[in-house]
Amino acid sequence: MASANIKSLQLKAQQGDAHAQYQLGHLYTRGEGVPLDYSLAADYLDKAARRGHADAQFLLGALYQQGKGVAADYERAVGLYRKAAEQGHTLAQFNLAYCFEIGEGVEKNADEALIWYRKAADSGDEDARQAIIELEKTLPKAAAPAAPAPMARPAHRPGSEMEAVLSTAPSVAPEPAPVPKPDSSAPISISLPSQEPAPVTATFATTSSPASDDPQAKMVAEAEAGDASAQFDLGIAYVNGIMGQPNYETAVQWIRRAAEQGLPEAQFALGAHYHRGEGVSQDYTKAVEWYRQAALQGNAAAQFNLGYCYEIGEGVPKDRDEAVAWYRRAAAQGDPEAKAALQDLTKGEANPEAETVLSTRPQPAPAPEPEPAPVVEIAPVVEVKPVEVVAETPAPASEPAPAPEPEAPAPASEPPLIIPTSVATAGMTQAPYAMAAPEPEPAPAPVPVLTPVAAYVPPTPMPSPVFLAPPPAPLSPPTTFFTPAQFAPAPAPMPAPTFTEPTFVPPQPVTAPEQVVAPAFEETESLMGVAQTANPSEQYALGQKYLIGDGVPQDFVAAGMLIQLAAENGNPEAQFSLAELCTRGQGVPQNYAESIVWFHKAAEQDHVGAQFTLATKYELGEGVPQDYAAAARWYQRAADRNNAAAQFALGCLYQKGQGVSQDHVTAARWFLQSANQGNISAQHKLGVCYQHGHGIAQDYAKAAQCFRAAADQGHLESKFLLAQLLRQGLGVERDVNQAYVLYRTVADNGHAGAQFFTGFCYEFGDGVAQDFAEATGWYRLAADQNEPNAQFRLGFCTEFGRGVLQSHQAAVAWYRKAADAGHAEAQARLGRCIDRGLGTLQDFAEAAKYFRMAGQQGIHEAQARLAQYCDLGLGVAQDQQEAVKWYRLSAEAGIADSQARLGQFFEAGQVVPQDYAEAVKWYSRAAEQAHLDSQFRLGSCYELGRGVAQDYVEAYKWYNLVGAFGYQRAVEARDKVIRLMSPWQITEGQKRASEAYKLVRQKLAAGKEAADKLKEVLGKK
Repeated sequence: MASANIKSLQLKAQQGDAHAQYQLGHLYTRGEGVPLDYSLAADYLDKAARRGHADAQFLLGALYQQGKGVAADYERAVGLYRKAAEQGHTLAQFNLAYCFEIGEGVEKNADEALIWYRKAADSGDEDARQAIIELEKTLPKAAAPAAPAPMARPAHRPGSEMEAVLSTAPSVAPEPAPVPKPDSSAPISISLPSQEPAPVTATFATTSSPASDDPQAKMVAEAEAGDASAQFDLGIAYVNGIMGQPNYETAVQWIRRAAEQGLPEAQFALGAHYHRGEGVSQDYTKAVEWYRQAALQGNAAAQFNLGYCYEIGEGVPKDRDEAVAWYRRAAAQGDPEAKAALQDLTKGEANPEAETVLSTRPQPAPAPEPEPAPVVEIAPVVEVKPVEVVAETPAPASEPAPAPEPEAPAPASEPPLIIPTSVATAGMTQAPYAMAAPEPEPAPAPVPVLTPVAAYVPPTPMPSPVFLAPPPAPLSPPTTFFTPAQFAPAPAPMPAPTFTEPTFVPPQPVTAPEQVVAPAFEETESLMGVAQTANPSEQYALGQKYLIGDGVPQDFVAAGMLIQLAAENGNPEAQFSLAELCTRGQGVPQNYAESIVWFHKAAEQDHVGAQFTLATKYELGEGVPQDYAAAARWYQRAADRNNAAAQFALGCLYQKGQGVSQDHVTAARWFLQSANQGNISAQHKLGVCYQHGHGIAQDYAKAAQCFRAAADQGHLESKFLLAQLLRQGLGVERDVNQAYVLYRTVADNGHAGAQFFTGFCYEFGDGVAQDFAEATGWYRLAADQNEPNAQFRLGFCTEFGRGVLQSHQAAVAWYRKAADAGHAEAQARLGRCIDRGLGTLQDFAEAAKYFRMAGQQGIHEAQARLAQYCDLGLGVAQDQQEAVKWYRLSAEAGIADSQARLGQFFEAGQVVPQDYAEAVKWYSRAAEQAHLDSQFRLGSCYELGRGVAQDYVEAYKWYNLVGAFGYQRAVEARDKVIRLMSPWQITEGQKRASEAYKLVRQKLAAGKEAADKLKEVLGKK
């Protein structure tokens, strides 16, 4: 099947189209156009079956009967067959009759079997007629008739509309645990429509006229002519991208025209667009207005959404009675979600809000809530009724809605998205305008209370710092940084250095010992004539007075003439000053080349300032060709004369290997000398060297000393790094309060990293009161500066509604930005969202790409899921050798599912050499984590003596333990092995099982979901 059709089917399935869900499930059972995957097939078929799709109910029943993609469950299979059979599905009637005949999944009942065989036969099923004949032959005989002779159904009959699809499954990875197979000779129908799935074309529920040569053109013409149904259909076509790329703005224009003509479906859809803010500005009040118009016309989905708005106070004042009234109207029309919401609301029960915390690299955080890999959940809400604004074929009005399957209670969430999941266990988004069922009496989300001094109001500029670092104390003698003897040279005594930063600041001129007073010239006197009689020092001093207007009128021309005269007479200070004047074009023409000449002349006379400045010119290529080697030579000469700025700059060149051989040891030595003279940048660099052990022994305490010295002088990056050490307690006593103060101070100056950690402190309550709204505000500031950590945390907060409106789509956008920047956890989280279709189209190939990126960076959950992809050929070519590699990595990190699967490979000798001892090792590790299937397999190894000495007591222990949790195969194995044991052994096995049960129970109860459930129960008391 063409990939474009597959994509279109996936889109329709995500929007709640039951027929598309069935078609996809059908394709996954056959591996046509998609990888063969019974588990994924079961997911799609389950969604369609819940919507009453008879073919899906039948095929899902066959999967449950054969244990393909799901655990074998004959009772569930019978229930599904019955639902399809009651809708007239011939093959389901036949299979249901057969189950009654042999008592599989239901009590044996020949009369009931005959009833269903006759219904199938009345529909023309020849096999059913033959089955009636054979069954009636047995009835007059013994009271307990023998089982009927096997009757294998033909794979294909001329003129039949069905063909076999599951009788001979291609080779796939073995299931985690073998399940009982039905009798291969039994006449079990496992067939599907022979025709290919219907081509995905634009068909609409309201379009009833015959299709023209160009249905889209016909629809557009009818919409422009004013047909309300065509206008609505055209709007939906723009939403779903059938008219090209999805275009919400155009969609809303057409939907509005239909809504204004009173079409209730369009009024509901327009309300959903306002609710979601797609194609229009988000406006809950207008959403409620349109919902109300549709609800008053009897639209059940609008009645449900309107009840939800009243329940949580969205767009209208919160009003429980109004909510109940609208829920009742929707429930009266058979809406199951409205019935559930009505029941929960009238009982007054409430679920505590469930949150998932994902650990971050900077700071350990609570572990993420365990999520079984095969189950795909788009949002923690109960099953939502589809609002089929786009459907392949309209469902019959008289068709009863199937009763929803019982589901485990889902954790409460923030107010649901307008595009929620269709089924609690589904991995797809549903119809574009269906709203999720509300949580049972959710407590209103507390409005974040922002402290007056720390309020965050985006996007206005950040408020003034609230927690300010204490003002620096009066400067004390410079900090001395001790280091090994080889790093402590004893330079010759020098005057206090003039240059403290790589950017050159001209020194104050060295004046002559005696005071020079500028002469008062008469009109007939020449300035140069008088200056000629002075010595070079006097000429330079007099030029400086004219330059700054000291005792004489400021005169740049006079200053330039005098300073140049002194420079030509060999005065190094004048040469240096003249070079500066040439650079600025002050008193003399601007001339960079001329300035370099004078810098050289002064530097050759050991003028330290000139040496340093000339080095910077060569380093930056200003006025001369860039030459790092020349820069290093001049920095070296200035550094040897104890110039702190030159020592720092020379250290940077050695650190980067520019102009000199890279040498971190020499770099650290120069940073040390400069830092001991109070150079802020050198103190910071030396701290980094101590922190990471670059060129010097790693020492967090000395790193903190260096950072604190620079921070006391206002160095922002040093404040940030000092805060890091304080937060982690490295080299200093851990102090999260002081760390927060430093983060906040630096963040207020626009530092992206500090903004992220300020948000991190607010999110987890480190050093400041926990405040999710404040946290996300700081994360956004940092994320806007492309800080990957902030983008990841902002995505996580958005996914779970922490401090911001919950939105999987927005979360995926932030995850993608961080993932593309190489953030490992964001790559894993993005892969998970794509894998499950959360906020984006489900795409296993793209998910595999991000799982691989994260797995290569050591994210074990991503490694485990990638292993499953390779094992099953999901999104990638099937490669079980590659799968074993990733299973081993994640298994060694403690992922129980990977440990279990790795044990299966070793037990079966598949891909790896058969090794029962290795299998037992991995089963044991998984069993310690309460992995029930591994516990069962471990019991089997002890029973058979595979990889361990045969031990019936230990085998009984594991079988007994797993059987207690309802694992039927374990119960059967337990009852079998007990017959081989003595009474003493049975007593010992039961004792061991009870002890193991206590440990397993603790592990199962340690999960967050169980903890939340316990809190809920305690709260009700």
